[in-house]
Amino acid sequence: MILIASITYGPYNNLQYPDSVLQTALLVQRDISVDIPISHILLPGVNLTASWFWDRNYSLDNVSSIPTLFYYGYRRFELDLWWDNDTSSFQLCPEQIVPSISDNSTRLVTTTVTSLKSTVLPTSTSFFNVTLTNTMTSVAPYPSAILDPSEPMSLANNYTCAPAANLQLLLDAIQYLMVQTDSALKQAGLFLLILNLHALPSVGPANTTIDLSISSNQSLSDQVNATLGSWLYSPTNLASERQNINASFLLNPQYPILNITAYYTLDFNNVTNTASTPDGWPSTKHLFDLNGRRFLAGFGNINLPPNTYDISQDTSLIFPPGTFGGADQLISSTSITNSLDSCSGPAGVVFGPTGVEDFNSTDIGGNITFATSENPSFSALSYNDIQNIVTCGLSPIVDSPLQNTTSGLMSPYTDMAGTIWSWKSPSQPENVTIPTNGTSDVFACAAMFNDTGKWVVLDCSTQLQTACRINNTLYEVNLCSET
Repeated sequence: MILIASITYGPYNNLQYPDSVLQTALLVQRDISVDIPISHILLPGVNLTASWFWDRNYSLDNVSSIPTLFYYGYRRFELDLWWDNDTSSFQLCPEQIVPSISDNSTRLVTTTVTSLKSTVLPTSTSFFNVTLTNTMTSVAPYPSAILDPSEPMSLANNYTCAPAANLQLLLDAIQYLMVQTDSALKQAGLFLLILNLHALPSVGPANTTIDLSISSNQSLSDQVNATLGSWLYSPTNLASERQNINASFLLNPQYPILNITAYYTLDFNNVTNTASTPDGWPSTKHLFDLNGRRFLAGFGNINLPPNTYDISQDTSLIFPPGTFGGADQLISSTSITNSLDSCSGPAGVVFGPTGVEDFNSTDIGGNITFATSENPSFSALSYNDIQNIVTCGLSPIVDSPLQNTTSGLMSPYTDMAGTIWSWKSPSQPENVTIPTNGTSDVFACAAMFNDTGKWVVLDCSTQLQTACRINNTLYEVNLCSET
């Protein structure tokens, strides 16, 4: 990929990765939201087909490098899978992985290839063996050719795909990420994998082609569970924990007292003295404490012909379509307007029946569970666009082309700059170091601007007015009369 020059991105000028200020701000935002149900926290997403595979290159390196986006700050990954009727399995490449053949002479050829591959992530490099056994219909002039499944092939519609650049390779790379962040809490976070299922286009009679796609005998849930089961939080886990949230979501005594009904429905059994919920979700802290189960998989759009693949076999491990935001919760970025005390958008489940959320109201009318927003034109979201999305309580989904750059509109990192809702940009939170005179009496506090709600680092001895929340309201805050 081609590097492009640094440009001004909103208030951030010549943003470079890694940017310590931005990384600190993202970490602080994660930590202050760890007690909020995951259905109501910021989970920036990326449409991998439009943003990562925009150059139509499905190589081993490209697929295994997808988890690097996690280190940039992305938490929701939308992946398109394509059903191949010939192999009865899914592949990442949107085209049939076959060369064009004119001779009708056919025979079966079985090829086994084992090779050492590497996955390079920001922390280190992982090496693993890829062993592939493939049965194919071979046609002259390739009667006995041994084809390397790791080598990219030129296909229709300008796609370049390697047969081994498949779902299992991506799952292995995510597994490596999970192992690394098990002992690196500053980099840990939720990982949502959303699977959109489609059918591959037909290429004609089977006796005129060599099918080189890699078959899998496992269901999607079997593949996910076999590789990532140690970190997987499943629909079965959720259903069980919802039955008694006193023993699950609220078990940890460190869990703060909050207005639970603002986030999900609460049912209380007076006989058993237990609380349950039909629609509640755990917090990030709960999932971290629950053996680090911070990987969730769900289905998105299902565009498969009848009698091809039945997703009902997966629903105990993979969440059903619409769980992490359906079509009515995906809001166009161009339809959002925000002000200091309210946000407006289309009427519905996100912005309520009137299309307006009043932050000063004690009754929040809309249901913003896993609400998301993206640009309908598939062009890059501006800094202001992302700020509008985030300020209104939605998670942005990036669906414009990304390049392997450290700055500029096509950098995977610069979009994250717009998701900073807490700190005043671009220099906050400012690092506070111990003075050179030898004293260790350094006390830094976060103060909030009353016009924007953004924070800034100040000396704790600075005299400022105190903000007081009114009674138990969620958003209504007044300035106290004394400093």
